[in-house]
Amino acid sequence: MEIEAKFSVANPAVYWQLQTANQLAGYSLSTVQVKDIRDTYLDTRQRRILAAGYSCRRRETREGIVMTLKSLDSAEGAVHRRGEWEVTLAVDQPPAKWPDSPVRDRVLKLIGKDSLLPLFDLQQTRIVRLVRQNEQPLAELSLDRVSLSAND
Repeated sequence: MEIEAKFSVANPAVYWQLQTANQLAGYSLSTVQVKDIRDTYLDTRQRRILAAGYSCRRRETREGIVMTLKSLDSAEGAVHRRGEWEVTLAVDQPPAKWPDSPVRDRVLKLIGKDSLLPLFDLQQTRIVRLVRQNEQPLAELSLDRVSLSAND
């Protein structure tokens, strides 16, 4: 289960303040870590995953290729609660060859014998800060600048 609150920060000055502040609402903030992330969202030609209420994401990390299936449950205001399943692959391969895992089983149930095809890419620069109370980590603050590309 993933729980996150999503907000849009349209004001560049506020975005900058969130990057540089030492505290937020009485909580301390860690130093900034910057991550460059590229995600590719996948589905079948018939959009079977989306039609079933899920998204499928491919993300390259230092550990390998992380395949994530997320439910697209509705949000309550800014707060999203949704199921999330992941598996890490050493190399790209079709779902039938993924390691035995809940994400493999769920994806195969959704797509049958269809292939996964790229829908669009998200390129993100993510600024990550831990939110702490008395040095105890409570949450992660992520500030993302995102660009989307589809069909070149």
